[in-house]
Amino acid sequence: MEAACPQVWEIVSTTSSQGQSSCHLDANNPWCVTEGDGYYSTNERCLFRTLLPAVVSATSFTTESYFDYIRIQGSNVRYSGSNGPSNVVMSAGNTMSWYSDYSGQRGGWTICATPAVPVCSARTPLNQICRGLGACDTNH
Repeated sequence: MEAACPQVWEIVSTTSSQGQSSCHLDANNPWCVTEGDGYYSTNERCLFRTLLPAVVSATSFTTESYFDYIRIQGSNVRYSGSNGPSNVVMSAGNTMSWYSDYSGQRGGWTICATPAVPVCSARTPLNQICRGLGACDTNH
């Protein structure tokens, strides 16, 4: 039996020089955020907020080294090039920002969250726990 789990990410803001940024929740996994399919736009700015305590990792990550980067609140690390976040702990309410400059776009990124604690909606039976695909599994 499956039931919907709470949303992990909130998109706070998005902009780009092409008007509409391609940052969005991943259609294949609602616990992931991405800047889109293919090369990203120039001058993109995206801000995401975690709604739950979570551990985040890039499942794909290719940006222009140094100039296009992800930054996670509470960390001094700028993730760029092929070095995306891996097992970074984010508290509920922490933000993650994406910045691309005016040139040198690459393949982009997808970053996924795993809740730091098993959580399901209030309507989910107590014998179920969340899994990282936005659904709950029966706990046997």
